[in-house]
Amino acid sequence: MLDGHKRQSATPSSSGRRKRSRKATGDAIVDAMLEIAAASKMRASAIMKNEDRFSISKCIKVLDEMQDKSTGMDDLDLELDEMELVAAAAGYYYYNCITRQTRCSSSPSGSGFMNEVLEGPDDLCREMFRMDKHVFHKLCNTLRHRGMLRDTAGVMIEEQLAIFLNIVGHNERNRVIQERFQHSGETISRHFNNVLKAIKSLSREFLQPPNISTASEILNSNRFYPYFKDCVGVIDGMHIPAHVPAKDQSRFRNRKGVLSQNVLAACTFDLQFIFVYPGWEGSAADSRVLRAVLDDPDQNFPHIPEGKYYLVDAGYSNMEGFLSPYPGVRYHLHEYRGRG
Repeated sequence: MLDGHKRQSATPSSSGRRKRSRKATGDAIVDAMLEIAAASKMRASAIMKNEDRFSISKCIKVLDEMQDKSTGMDDLDLELDEMELVAAAAGYYYYNCITRQTRCSSSPSGSGFMNEVLEGPDDLCREMFRMDKHVFHKLCNTLRHRGMLRDTAGVMIEEQLAIFLNIVGHNERNRVIQERFQHSGETISRHFNNVLKAIKSLSREFLQPPNISTASEILNSNRFYPYFKDCVGVIDGMHIPAHVPAKDQSRFRNRKGVLSQNVLAACTFDLQFIFVYPGWEGSAADSRVLRAVLDDPDQNFPHIPEGKYYLVDAGYSNMEGFLSPYPGVRYHLHEYRGRG
């Protein structure tokens, strides 16, 4: 006998059992949703202790049992429609989110990341910032004392510079840096641009014209001296991968089919950069980029003293101040392969 109704037989029918099971399941899901609301108010621990009614823990137990069974839905007493399954799954997911402890990352983030790098070994600083620790602090002090950057309420100059160096040194995306430094994408972007402007303002101070005296690398080499005693440096173009809008991709696609920008760089024999000129599309020839630099006084290309010159490769023209190889002369390594 149940609720005043007479039992038809000793064993309840399958349809009756399923109806009662369906009603019980619906009630259980309603109770679960109510308890989810309570759990969202930091009462999950109290809910877990409630064993007098069909609690969230029991809902989860039922769902886990359903997952473990290899039989179909027809073999279960529970008969759920699509909406009930969605509600149960939502409750299961939400319950896990609010009751389980936040997963701890294996690597530190935010201030922990900065402390680990700056208080750790020098090799770690070089690996993460591509810069020695004492150079990093010296650059921070320079930017601070000259007013090129300033500390903000949430981000010190050291962290601003670290964000910039992480992006340019590892080609990291904004979202990766957000996670590492625990700042919003807008904050990351803003500080990156501020540091970039500050570094550009220091370029003329750090990129100095070459010394007109003969480099020691040439003086101490029988191969180079006296033939290159008047050489002050070398110039070449390098292709840096670029991300450009679709309408501009044809101009930035180089002869190897890769989207890039052609960056002209000049350095001395001790590998010190004295001039860098980025921005030209990858399809531009090296000689065209150099000509654009020489024709634009605003680029401040270092003055070439009389009688001195730069070494350039066959992609450039032989002209005053620039010495390229004679045509037909082998100078690339691959040109010597397989030839006696």
